[in-house]
Amino acid sequence: MKQDIVDKLKTWNMSEYEAIIYVTLVNLRKGSARDIHELTGIPRGRVYETLRELVSKGFIDVIDTNPSQYRALDIRPTFEKLKKNFVLSLDEIIEGLEDIEKDTSSSDLPCFKLTNEWAIENQITGLVRRLKKQIVILCNDPGWYSKFRDLFKEANKKADLYLIVNNPADYCNAGVKIYSGDTLVKSAILGVTKEGDNKGELLCVIFADKYEKIMVFLEEGKETGLCSSSFVMTEFIIRSILDRITLVNMKTIC
Repeated sequence: MKQDIVDKLKTWNMSEYEAIIYVTLVNLRKGSARDIHELTGIPRGRVYETLRELVSKGFIDVIDTNPSQYRALDIRPTFEKLKKNFVLSLDEIIEGLEDIEKDTSSSDLPCFKLTNEWAIENQITGLVRRLKKQIVILCNDPGWYSKFRDLFKEANKKADLYLIVNNPADYCNAGVKIYSGDTLVKSAILGVTKEGDNKGELLCVIFADKYEKIMVFLEEGKETGLCSSSFVMTEFIIRSILDRITLVNMKTIC
């Protein structure tokens, strides 16, 4: 018995007995319930029960003999169909969850911490997907920005994007318009550090559609983030920032 194959089949919603009996039939080409019982040691009653389950799931069929014989259906078509159905099921799950997400108002979105780079990337990707009108990005780290460059370029196609940085010369390949802030923006926003037990260097602040905000910090070499929404002062903060920035002529710099 190929135990590794049995274990893999169990991840595809097969029970232990189903996986063992299916692999046995693939090996035998065809066999009776008695053959399977004698080869596997599975109780005969469970063999019959399991064979019925495998037939109903479309893995095997019955040969009309006396006693009945069973055989595995053609392997590749069987699993191609299974794979197709699995992908369709995943698509339906994704669409259902996205419908729930669309129905969630901005006031329902929580404030929470993002504890790793995957969570940060996932949250920013979702933010861009939900984006409708405007995204304001204040970035301190060109290396960090480069990881999301293509995503922000896509965001720029669907909404007004403002990328505000301290040193525009570091963003010659940003792919979007670059803005520079006045002294207040640089000190009050781009100069922010995370207070508390573990102080962190601010990498980026993102405001989206005047209600979602993500702040990304570097703490002891590890990226963390803070995500919040519907803060009553967010729109005021965004307006104040946009009143204090100027478009940079990158042709004179790069």
